[in-house]
Amino acid sequence: FVATLDVRRVNATLGKFPTDDTFEEAGEGDEEDSRYAPTFVIPLAVSCLEHFMPSDRPPRFSNKSDEDEGEETAEFKMWSATADAYVSLVRRFCDTVAPLAFGSLASKDALVRKLSWVCLSLIYRGISMGGNVSGWSARPQLELVVESVLRGLKQRRDNIKMNQGDDMYYVPVLPTVTALFLGQSFQIAGSPSSPLFNAVNTYFLSNTNNVFTDLNALPAFTLLFSSSSPDAAKERAWVLKLLVDGVRGSHDYQVAARRFAPSLLMSAVDSSWASQEDKRNSLAALEAFLKHGELPAATGLLVNNALLSWLALVGGQAHDWGVGVKLKWLELCEEAIRQARRLEEAVVGDDDEDDEEDEDEEGVKEGGEGEGELMIVDIEVDRLQKIIATFDKEEDGRKKKARILL
Repeated sequence: FVATLDVRRVNATLGKFPTDDTFEEAGEGDEEDSRYAPTFVIPLAVSCLEHFMPSDRPPRFSNKSDEDEGEETAEFKMWSATADAYVSLVRRFCDTVAPLAFGSLASKDALVRKLSWVCLSLIYRGISMGGNVSGWSARPQLELVVESVLRGLKQRRDNIKMNQGDDMYYVPVLPTVTALFLGQSFQIAGSPSSPLFNAVNTYFLSNTNNVFTDLNALPAFTLLFSSSSPDAAKERAWVLKLLVDGVRGSHDYQVAARRFAPSLLMSAVDSSWASQEDKRNSLAALEAFLKHGELPAATGLLVNNALLSWLALVGGQAHDWGVGVKLKWLELCEEAIRQARRLEEAVVGDDDEDDEEDEDEEGVKEGGEGEGELMIVDIEVDRLQKIIATFDKEEDGRKKKARILL
């Protein structure tokens, strides 16, 4: 089992984490799906860890004379061998099982989250015992990350325990984007040569009393997105990829919005400092918000941030964009208009229901807010059509698809 775990499959699982999986469905996945099933891997990992976990440390020497002569007790020698095997197992699990356990903290199944917490606690014990292991230079950083998360979970659980009955092992559900950040941060912490290592290490060192308090937030977004370090481009690319992969529902959009992520992404696209990659990734993150953020994202972006008008504005200034940015802009236009139409249908439907309720008292209304909002979207669509028509012939195929939608 240990030897078969593949880091690449772990990364694929983190990128599209199965938060809906339960233990009852473990092993029922699609054969063509390359992702791991955490509900299958984590119980096996916990069983392995519990099997090799050493008991309480016995006395090293039976008496003073044995200590002087360096004669260790047989019990201590057996315990030491078991402890070494346990630490070795934990070290191998740090690259594979631990990231999956962090990701499973976003599971909708409370039992999955509980077992993930158990798994992380067992891994933390092994990391703490590995202080004398040679060649494990990343051990302090790994201990820092997992300890801060466990402390944060305990603090959060203690704060809300009264609302969850007598379940002393209740583990709060994390936003998917937060759990993904933790899983990938743990991998980065174990790789000091990573260009993201310094940023991740700095973030966790800044936690007061080593308690991870961003359990219901978008961690380190401002630090990474606004970075001016030599590796700033890679840090921005990583945090934007986190948004693309991690936003899987309205809760994920809301925690991102609380850190002003939508506004910062829009400003990056319309800036002179952002690279072509930054702009393309920012547009991709905005598209992920709309696709997966449900009604809060549609309302926040299309109504509060006037996304359609903004798309027309920046699209009219796109002469410096490369093909990749233009294509991503087109994809965002498609999704924005699709969501705007859905939002209009919901508004018009609500207006119709109100009209029926008020018909006996006030008579049937002529026109209404729904029609005005439809006209506004139509005007913005017309503006976008004119911009698309000016794009180079390199995107002809994509333009046809966009025109059909528009």
